[in-house]
This record gives sequence, C-alpha cells and structure tokens, in this order.
Amino acid sequence: MQKRTFLVLGLLLSLFTGGVRAQYASTNMLGIKAGAALTSIHALRNMVIDADYYSNYIFEDKMRLSPTASLFYSYHKDQKLFGLNIGASYYQMCTNSEYNDINNLSYTIGYQFHYIGIDAMLKVYPYLGLFCGPVFRAGICLSPENISYDSNQD
Repeated sequence: MQKRTFLVLGLLLSLFTGGVRAQYASTNMLGIKAGAALTSIHALRNMVIDADYYSNYIFEDKMRLSPTASLFYSYHKDQKLFGLNIGASYYQMCTNSEYNDINNLSYTIGYQFHYIGIDAMLKVYPYLGLFCGPVFRAGICLSPENISYDSNQD
C-alpha cells in the first residue's frame, strides 16, 4: 500500500513540474508554501511493550496526514546548476498506534507533535523546473506531551 502511494505521489509531482518551471526563472524569490505529508513514527512497540514479557498481541503504527507550511527565500541564477532555499517552517509529526490482544484488550495511543523550525536546501537543477538536493531541518517541539490514550477497558 505504501509503495503505491509513493508511486502515485511521484507521478503527480512529475506531471506538475512543467507548469511550475516559470517560477524558477528569477534569481531571488520570497514565498509561502503549504502542503501535507503522510507521517508515521515507527517502532513505538519497542518503547511501549516489552515483547519478552507478553507476545500474543498485534501492535500497528498507522500513518496520518500532517499539515506543513513554510515561509521561504529561494536563490537561483538562470542557467546555473545550483541554487539555495532557506526558510522558517511549521510541521507536524503524528501517528496512531493500535494494540489488540487475545484477551480482548484494545487501545489506541495517538501522538501529535507540532514543530516550528528552520530548514535549508541545496538545490541541484538537472533539468529546467526540476530540482533535487539535500535538506537540513531543525525544529523545536511545541507540544511534547501531546499524547492521547483511548481503550476499551479501564
């Protein structure tokens, strides 16, 4: 399922690349971008449940849609291979973890962390309007205790 989702997203991104080519013609650009990401925090079962103590359960980490927004400055000279993007951003990291066992115990733990941060990207332009490159992101968690718990038992 996840491979299909990433394949569809990659196909959509490649379709829209030609239409956004003009926005990279200028050398300086200030802008706002917003979007969403599918996020998941993996391997939570290792932190919540001791597998050596009890093994008759199912524990799944579910992906959730998370918003993101950024105020950015982009620099790129025409016909040059490299550019730079720096910005201040807001983003979320969230997931739901669901537990079910043979004793009819089930619970859901929800994690929803809000971040503000800075990011920088070295852009490499192999083709007009298309870029790729490494990204550095550092953030501060605004809601480190934003964890919810819901269960069918006390």
